[in-house]
Amino acid sequence: MPVTVTAAAGEQYGPQAAADGSGGVIVTWGDLRQPSAPNVYAQRITANGVALWATDGVPVSVDSGRQSPPARLAADGAGGAWVVWQDFRLYAPRSDVYMQRLSATGQREWDDDRAIVADPNLDAAATALLSDGSGGVIVLAKTTSGVTLDADVLAQRVGRMGSRCGAVRP
Repeated sequence: MPVTVTAAAGEQYGPQAAADGSGGVIVTWGDLRQPSAPNVYAQRITANGVALWATDGVPVSVDSGRQSPPARLAADGAGGAWVVWQDFRLYAPRSDVYMQRLSATGQREWDDDRAIVADPNLDAAATALLSDGSGGVIVLAKTTSGVTLDADVLAQRVGRMGSRCGAVRP
């Protein structure tokens, strides 16, 4: 029987999912419950179909800017998840890549979202997120300059507490 992840007003779109390591799943999606402020939401569902986080999910970012899916996510090994998304808070109409870590209870682990790629001369989008095997993750992002439209692929390792480890690498 299907499980309703959210029944919030407005459009929900671009769902992504990752196993939570306990037989359940963490789902992210784009959410237009506030049409002027698109956001990315998340929900953790048990193997029995029970939603563990707030009704209709938790906002991944609480910034008033525009967060845009598809978000990419990876389980953190502790029942939570790492989530990256395309964000327009600084250089709209250009986009950046931001990140947040959610705990097993759906709480945001960091006070501020982490900017992974933020450059006024680039459009950036997250393309993949994977565990580094040491408690952190590696974020892959694609950037274009808008002038030449040449694309570059960047990789950034992020530690468990949100610190960027090393330089962004093309």
